[in-house]
Amino acid sequence: MRLQARRAATLLLTLLGLWPAAAAAGGGTAAPAPLDQGDEGTLRAGQDMALGHTLDGRPLDGALRQKLGHCTGQTPPSARCLDAIRAAGLHVRGDLGYLFHDPAQPLRQDLGHGVTLEVPAGALEAPTVFIVGVHPGIDRYPLVNIAPILSLKKAATLTLQPQDVSRYQQWMPDPPGNGTPAGPQTLQLARTGVIIDGQLRESDDTQAVSGLVQRILGQSRSLDPCLHSLTDPETARKISEQARQGISLPQGCRFVPPYVHIAVTEGSQTAPMQTELVFQAAPEQLHLFRLDTVKGFTVLINGFLWHGDPGTDTGQGGWAMGYARGLDVGSGLGRLTIGDNTWHLRTPEQLQQAQQRTDHDTEAPPQASGTGRKRVVRFAADQRQSSWDTRTDPQARWPDNPVVLSSSTSIVRDGQCAQDALTTRWSAFGTDGNGRSVFISSTSLGQTHVDELCRVFLALGIPNAIRLDGGPSTAMTVDGRLLNPLVSLSDLMAFGTARYVIDGVGARAPSARALTGEGTNSAHSR
Repeated sequence: MRLQARRAATLLLTLLGLWPAAAAAGGGTAAPAPLDQGDEGTLRAGQDMALGHTLDGRPLDGALRQKLGHCTGQTPPSARCLDAIRAAGLHVRGDLGYLFHDPAQPLRQDLGHGVTLEVPAGALEAPTVFIVGVHPGIDRYPLVNIAPILSLKKAATLTLQPQDVSRYQQWMPDPPGNGTPAGPQTLQLARTGVIIDGQLRESDDTQAVSGLVQRILGQSRSLDPCLHSLTDPETARKISEQARQGISLPQGCRFVPPYVHIAVTEGSQTAPMQTELVFQAAPEQLHLFRLDTVKGFTVLINGFLWHGDPGTDTGQGGWAMGYARGLDVGSGLGRLTIGDNTWHLRTPEQLQQAQQRTDHDTEAPPQASGTGRKRVVRFAADQRQSSWDTRTDPQARWPDNPVVLSSSTSIVRDGQCAQDALTTRWSAFGTDGNGRSVFISSTSLGQTHVDELCRVFLALGIPNAIRLDGGPSTAMTVDGRLLNPLVSLSDLMAFGTARYVIDGVGARAPSARALTGEGTNSAHSR
């Protein structure tokens, strides 16, 4: 059903002439990343992972079944597990969790973070390997992902223990369950999929097709529940009060259109907040990194596009597009201008040498291409006042502004919504010029239209906002916890549970140091 929905969306977009633009918009790099074809003869990403599809079609022998038994819901998987999956003809990533189900036997597995999965014998026809992930997030229960999405002949049982999320609920004007403590929860699953805050949720493909069909028919999804939750007088008062103390996390737009996470920061003299653009410097290019490896930020979302590697693994790099100035959290060199395809850490001699390299040298950064008019937000030295510009000069500098961020696409400009036809996962950023900043990022299963984002920003008093990177690059962390991990099988096979990106924009208390960690490569830590 999931693949059928994706094909339907692709067909509709193709018929409308929108497919190439839609594919490019969600890529994160200037050129879309090549699809991972895996080893010759293996299953491709997005296909069923039932082991009836082995290379020669023979049943699994006892030795291979025993090796697959080492596959658990923990990450990183054991070498014996990875070898067994490869032997069964499946392509693997070492940073994902794998769970083997043999239909001849029941399965009970502790997935970590108080989550237990029980699958009875005979739940599926063929032996199957699942990709599993448990992500703590900030909900009462962890997010659980079991991919691919398959119907079960016999229901599986998922048991969830509640998390202590009182720290995060104090930042919510409308916490789930009114902030009352939650008890253990047991779910009977007729299919695999994504469980968010204790409920099996609808897939993003269904949302995308539904939203697209509505727009073809000249209809819009109702934003009334979301906008009412933001503009209700009591809720709006709480949002302002919480934001002045650091951050507010309204929850009313997560499970209804436009399906987004929202963070509002404002700060005050007694509780100031700094907006920062962060990246990781390297001698020739920037390191791509995952947002959840940067510590010290109350909220952090992905930044804009880049030239360079696709962001599929560690050790990749690239060059930021647009205008960007911010804080290096890699080498500790402080504030640098990194944008518009130039890399100003290097000396003039180094820059000249890079420009003289041949076209065959992939280390040479692309030349500034003059990509046209850009919407630019600049923050003053006090980190509260901000202003918006439209610039065309690819060499523009703002030495007096510690933070500069741009995009090629406005969402709302001087109170007027932009016109845009794309519906996908997005991150976005806006300010009111007087200290309030709003960070928005689509949920794991969400599909969001730019006009919908505009209406959310306006409801929160934000007259200017820009669209950042989208698609698999979309990510938001709160206090270091990833809220919207990648969950579709194709994204998981290509990027793992989060894509490596060129930069991020977030907010932190001035006393908080921006640090980076190695990351655990654990689905349970994301």
